[in-house]
Amino acid sequence: MESSPTFSSTNREAVLNVKGDPPVSFRASFDDGGRARDMKDSVHVCAYCGIATDLTKEHIFPDCLHKKSPGGGTISIAHTPQGDKAVDAPVQIKDVCFLCNNEKLSRLDTYICVLHDQYFKTIVHSGDRIDFRFDFDLLLRWLLKTMYNTSRSRGWEFKRDVELLKYILGEVPRPPIFRVFLQLIVPTQTSSLEWRMRPQAKEISPMGGSSNNLDVSKVVGFVQGYRVSLNSYFFHIFREDEKVSSRLRESGFRAIVKETRGACELSDRNRAIVFSSSLDYMTYLKANPLLIPQIELAKQLSRQLKQKKTAK
Repeated sequence: MESSPTFSSTNREAVLNVKGDPPVSFRASFDDGGRARDMKDSVHVCAYCGIATDLTKEHIFPDCLHKKSPGGGTISIAHTPQGDKAVDAPVQIKDVCFLCNNEKLSRLDTYICVLHDQYFKTIVHSGDRIDFRFDFDLLLRWLLKTMYNTSRSRGWEFKRDVELLKYILGEVPRPPIFRVFLQLIVPTQTSSLEWRMRPQAKEISPMGGSSNNLDVSKVVGFVQGYRVSLNSYFFHIFREDEKVSSRLRESGFRAIVKETRGACELSDRNRAIVFSSSLDYMTYLKANPLLIPQIELAKQLSRQLKQKKTAK
């Protein structure tokens, strides 16, 4: 993927698009990374339990995923006073106490790394059928943790309350009403697009990991929307508004299903048969052009790193 396709990046009219500035994400080789905002050491209150204590660094995406990335490294997008910048390092945020970070939250990261080895590391292609087996609460807690970490690092709004944070920590039952969808995005075949300069690769695969807000302002009955992806696995997380009637929420639900082609809703049955979506990665980017500048920055840094390695 050494050049960009010639199609226009104008956003289409849709119910669900990436909200605000580009998302935190990472990818080994040339793809994407996350932007982290420095957290002042003077803030000594844990973002999860609220206890005043010494704080530790929490990865936006688990360290094990970075280590398992091809080549054993990642490229991230950092926010600087001069703007976004690609850096050869994972993204961290320093506002989590030792107990929350290394005991309660680390269990979630460990679980996701197990799922990575079982599922996420393999790119899904057209016609694939995945028998996805999972622990719904562990998965949802990790997805919410990732979005909460992302939101703090980027200064995004994250609708939270004490009960939600306790749920992420595993201290209370699941709060109402979350709905999670899994969409399997397939690579784009390079032969299917017009290129200014055709890349050598036969296909363009989804980035290794990404997390971003979704704009649900036009979706009746829903108050939160997030998307977290790991390679082909795109998780869409939504929270319904209990104050809205079930009939209106069902209308919003139908709009979400329409916008997530081929997605399967996950539940606490802990198993789902999911088929690959008809949506390929470059078509997804076309609908979400906020991602493209980050990918270009990461590509530039990747080329520089390869040149330095070759020169040694």
